[in-house]
Amino acid sequence: GTWYAPAHAQGCYFKSTDGHCNNWSFSSTRLNAHVALEAASRGGCVIVDATGSNVKRFPDALAKTVPIWADVFNRACAATMSPEDASAWMSPAKDGPFLPHWISDNEKNSIRARVDSFMASFEAVKYDVRPL
Repeated sequence: GTWYAPAHAQGCYFKSTDGHCNNWSFSSTRLNAHVALEAASRGGCVIVDATGSNVKRFPDALAKTVPIWADVFNRACAATMSPEDASAWMSPAKDGPFLPHWISDNEKNSIRARVDSFMASFEAVKYDVRPL
């Protein structure tokens, strides 16, 4: 999807299978930390799906994998803040990743139940989020 962005943009890779039902995970091998750094320094980012699949209008990578990734980075950043700042930072997402409305409540609850394991995967990498 880099053809949609200025030349300074970098690519990223979010594997759709990390968002498949009952296979939700946070990939420590596809950390995409440069995306988090760009988003933090520029006030946000746009992630474009570049697959050629006509099967789904909104692929699992964007519907679930990216929200899980963003939630993990937000939680990791909140862990470096004062309790008051962390509470305000995480307030909108205190219950877990913000997922699209068409994801069933059952699936949302199942994903949110894995937040601790997502965080454990991230913490095992020992990535320093303080620059974010």
